Formats: sequence, C-alpha cells, structure tokens
Amino acid sequence: MDVNAFWQENRRFLLGLAIGIACAAGGWIAIDAAWGQDLARLRGQQIQLQSQMSRAALYTRADQDQAQADKAALESAVSKLAEAVHFQTRPAYRVDPAAGSVANQYHAIVAATQAELMPLASRANLTLDRALGLPALSPTREDEIERYLQGLDAVDRIVRAAVACELARIDLLEIKLDPALYTRAGTNPIERTQVRVNATGTGQAIARFLRRTQDPGAVAGTTQALLIDEAEVLQVRGSALEARLTATFVVARLRQDPPTPD
Repeated sequence: MDVNAFWQENRRFLLGLAIGIACAAGGWIAIDAAWGQDLARLRGQQIQLQSQMSRAALYTRADQDQAQADKAALESAVSKLAEAVHFQTRPAYRVDPAAGSVANQYHAIVAATQAELMPLASRANLTLDRALGLPALSPTREDEIERYLQGLDAVDRIVRAAVACELARIDLLEIKLDPALYTRAGTNPIERTQVRVNATGTGQAIARFLRRTQDPGAVAGTTQALLIDEAEVLQVRGSALEARLTATFVVARLRQDPPTPD
C-alpha cells in the first residue's frame, strides 16, 4: 500500500479525525479534573451508605420487640371482641350438607324447637306464636336456611328467658335477615340478622328478662350474651302494673377476611 498516496488522498479526513480525537480527549481530561474528585467522593459515599443499610435495620431490636408486643395485644383484643360479637350457634341449630337435604334438616330443627317451646310457654301461661318468628314460606337457599336457624337459636334463648322471668305475652317475634345479603356487593364486615320482639309483662319482669338475656350462661350450652341493638319499655296505657317492651336483638356474623402478612 502506498502510504504517501493514501495520505495525499485522505489528508483532510485524517486531520479532521485527529483533531476530533484530541478535542474529545481534552474534554474528558477537563471534566475529570473539574468534577472527577467530587464524583468519586459521591460514589464512595453511596457505596458506604448502601453497605450500612444492608448491615443495619431501620428499627432497633427494642423497637421491633415493642411492635411485636403491640401486635400480639391488638390481635388478642380483636379475638376477644370477635368472640363476644360473632353469634355462636349451638349444634342443634346447625345443618350439615353431608347429612342429606338441608331443607329437610331445616324443617326437622324447626319442628323440634316448636315441640319444646310451645308446651314450655303453655305451662308458663306465656302467649307465643307457633311460627317463632320464621317466615311463612320456608327458605330454600342454603345461606338463608343457615341464617334463619341462627335466628331461631336466638328465639329459643329469648323464649326461655321470657318463661323464666314470667312475662305475660310475646306479642311479636320476627326474624329479619340482613338486606345486604341480597345485594351484589354482599354484606358489610358485620352482617346483622335482626330478631324483633314485642313483649308484655310487669316492669319488674321485663327488667329481669333483659338482664337474663345478657347472662352468657343463662341457657344450657351457651357462653354468650345476646346482643341488643335497641330496647324501649313503655307503660301500658290504663294499667298501673303492665309494661310493653319493644326490642331488637342482633345475630351478628363477622366476615372472615384473609389474614394479612406480617
């Protein structure tokens, strides 16, 4: 290859290339001289900080221990509150899908409850509707059956308390499911089945009745007071002794959300 001929032919290009390389090298040298030390220092600080963060936790061990203790105390308080609020259905009022038709089990449980409560009320001269607050048309959906039986469990406890406290009449018993059960969004975290009661008796008998419903062990097999949403006692017009109670008891169900990770 004739170098001289190549030089002569490409001299302008080669000179431009050499000048460009020199300028680039000079630029990098100037940048390094002006900012290189600061950049190196900042990079060093970044590496040092990352190393410290990897070795040390954001919180001290004492902070972590206190947080764990607070978490355990909160979980315990929530658990106790849930036990008090969530209605504990007795085995006699539960259906078992594996045991055959849920509808047949529903009718059997209702019949057994009527067979116990109606003679009990009759012996105590307590006026009581045989329907026991259940709807005239029997429920067919399994979720409805389960909730009506929970309401019937509460009714059983209410009637037994009324007999024990010598109320004269139970004028109204009505089990009302939470309307949100039939919505697309579903129920709130606390589902509320209402048991509405109108009863008549002396003021003392009604006071004893209300106290008894709040006794967790008043009925065999129960360890939970009945929740009262509202209650009103008024004197019966024209009677110096009789009073009328209007009360709404609540059968609460807590929606079980998936546990949150620690």
